[in-house]
Amino acid sequence: MELWKINLDELDEMKKFLNHENLNNQFYRRLIIKNIFSLIESQLFIMREFLRFLMKNNTYSNKLNLEELIILSEKAVDLQTNGKVRPKQKINNFEPFLKFTFNTSAKVLEHPKLDFGCEEYKKLSKMLKRRNDLTHPKSSEKMLIKDDEIRDTIDAYSWFLTSCLKITQDHLNNALLLTAGHSACRGLARLDTEVRI
Repeated sequence: MELWKINLDELDEMKKFLNHENLNNQFYRRLIIKNIFSLIESQLFIMREFLRFLMKNNTYSNKLNLEELIILSEKAVDLQTNGKVRPKQKINNFEPFLKFTFNTSAKVLEHPKLDFGCEEYKKLSKMLKRRNDLTHPKSSEKMLIKDDEIRDTIDAYSWFLTSCLKITQDHLNNALLLTAGHSACRGLARLDTEVRI
């Protein structure tokens, strides 16, 4: 899938600016957070595409109920005045859709559900709010990224990649994306321990 290639390219490009000087630069800190959430959303879409593909296979077609299939389709429908059904794109909120994607993947692939109460997930949730602050700025203070927020972003992304791998490792050949993501996280974590950010 072309989207995987773009994600891999993004991770490679991120490696180029992961150094002490850039990690102390607010522009790059904001860029890292926004880019990591873009990669997360992209990977979640790939997971849902994989589930849609599996639903076409008779072995998996009975794993989800009608409501789950509708949400998985990312569509909503309206009934027009002439009685015809009109589908339209449905935009879901990030956090509930992330949980839905993981829960549905776990259900279809017969894997235990993830623990959304863990510290790493709480960091992801916290950094999602910060990402929203960056993409919809309302004050200059919200544009400043603290040292611990960069570390929390790294921890959250590492949790996300590990969670993807846990659920899909036997079913989806996406090891390259996950390996590249883990490599980027290890690089970020190494910089964190080698230099003070």
